Amino acid sequence: MPYRKEKNWHLDIWLPTQGIAIELKYITQQLKWKGISEDFSLSKHSGHPQKRYDFLKDIQRLEQVAKDLECKIGFAILLTNAHGLWDPPKGNGWKTTTDAAFRFHEDRKLTGALIWSAQASDGTKKGREEPIRLNGSYHMNWWDYSSLGTRRNQQFRYLAVLVK
Repeated sequence: MPYRKEKNWHLDIWLPTQGIAIELKYITQQLKWKGISEDFSLSKHSGHPQKRYDFLKDIQRLEQVAKDLECKIGFAILLTNAHGLWDPPKGNGWKTTTDAAFRFHEDRKLTGALIWSAQASDGTKKGREEPIRLNGSYHMNWWDYSSLGTRRNQQFRYLAVLVK
């Protein structure tokens, strides 16, 4: 059952009798694959900086829902075949990217106020100007979901963040 707090957002899944809130994201990279029993044709979702912000905004919202509702736990779940979201960056160059604060690659820990870098354009930040404020501390652990092969974008992984 969806839960709507404000006009501009709602929980993807709200299980009131269990006190569980769930937010879901699905980010894809282009993939065309023909299998024996099914075919895949996925489009590329561009705008990884904005997608990262949106996922962390889900965690922030789940923290708020835990205060406002009889919510015992929340989960922010992201499924993707975009390896750039889970692969740790090579070197330290990523720390100067516009979305460095919002990156949630494997083994990253996130907490506190997360803001865009000074280089982020107004277009990048449009509708996402406010900092993300995480009260909890979150360790990003990615898990294998499915693999269609060894070629680019054929591996699917998910990130499931527990919010209390």
